[in-house]
Amino acid sequence: MIEAGLAAGVCLPALDAACSGIRMKRHLAILAVGVTLANARAGAVVYTAQSRAVSVLTTVDAGAASASAPDFAPFVASVERAVQFVGAGGVIRVNHAFAGIDCELDPNRLRLLGQFAGSGGLSVAPDGAEVQEFGQGRITADIDFELGTRVMMTIAAPARPVSGAGDTYKVRLRGPGGGPAGALVEIDETMPPEPLERTISLEPGAYSLAYEVQHTATGDPTTASPGLILLFRSPDLDSDGVVGTADLVRFLGRFGQSAGVWDEAAACDLNADGVVDSADLVTLIGRFGGV
Repeated sequence: MIEAGLAAGVCLPALDAACSGIRMKRHLAILAVGVTLANARAGAVVYTAQSRAVSVLTTVDAGAASASAPDFAPFVASVERAVQFVGAGGVIRVNHAFAGIDCELDPNRLRLLGQFAGSGGLSVAPDGAEVQEFGQGRITADIDFELGTRVMMTIAAPARPVSGAGDTYKVRLRGPGGGPAGALVEIDETMPPEPLERTISLEPGAYSLAYEVQHTATGDPTTASPGLILLFRSPDLDSDGVVGTADLVRFLGRFGQSAGVWDEAAACDLNADGVVDSADLVTLIGRFGGV
């Protein structure tokens, strides 16, 4: 409905100012179609280095398995081990460890989803001694990126999984300057397990993200589902280096939708107020034809 109104040159009441901006810059939209491919370059966010890995360990046999990302492409992988052992009373139990990762480095967002499953228990040695066996999964991601322009970013994560002894949890985002002075977010396993959602205005420069979750299962089967997202709220929605008609069309397709951080509409919620609305459209139009 909104798109049809704009195409016909008719402004909805809530969009009068935005629509006048569209009319004023309609000639730029025509030019943008022709120059986008010729001038295509990376969007506001450029990933410069990455190390992403997933691994598991079963203690009953000291067995391990791992996988790592070879490049910047989406990294979807899982590793698993399952070994039987004799528990108290001669009961056969399973020492199990599973870890999975689904991580995408998109110019408008960095999204990481994890999955753990495991089990352990007390094994009984031939001499009758009991030994604590556990299944352990681990996910790590170390990612460097650069911003060529000022960007509003939201970082979010669910509350960390309940940790066993020796488990680790780390979310660390550092900006230009590095070190403690450049720390923007610092969370570890010593802090209360609370959800994270923080919106920060990032200046141009180099940034680094470190993320690590280790989950240990010492008894009956357990599962955990960690995750992390960095959402870069740039009006260059297609990340071609120009705010143009393609971005406007994509934006209008989400207009009026609620926009939680993990929703597909979130990238269009440019002011991070939870809805894709006229305020976001004004921001997009204000950058139309630029980067």
